[in-house]
Amino acid sequence: MWFAPFFAHFLPGWALNAVLVIHSEEGLLAILFIFSIHFVNTHLRPDSFPMDMVIFTGVESEEEFKTKRPEEYRRLAAQGKLEARLGKRPGSGRSIFPRLWASRLFSLACSFWC
Repeated sequence: MWFAPFFAHFLPGWALNAVLVIHSEEGLLAILFIFSIHFVNTHLRPDSFPMDMVIFTGVESEEEFKTKRPEEYRRLAAQGKLEARLGKRPGSGRSIFPRLWASRLFSLACSFWC
């Protein structure tokens, strides 16, 4: 698709049209697949429903870290770098906006798919 004028010298017009149709359909399928897999794995997991707040706060609890990434947890604990990785949890005031935003997006997505 980048060099369509160049390949137009060698290929007939119908070939370029076929390439355009195939390329656009492939893009649509990729977007649908990525969105559906991401939505299920990120938002519909029971441990992070309706949204994992780590994306907004940048911090996860030690229990979450130990459950989600056990090998990394053991490695950091053995190296003594676990405290630097976990950090401090932000106050509840900083997490109100992300929770409202997450619930709004989730309800919008549910109304779209239902």
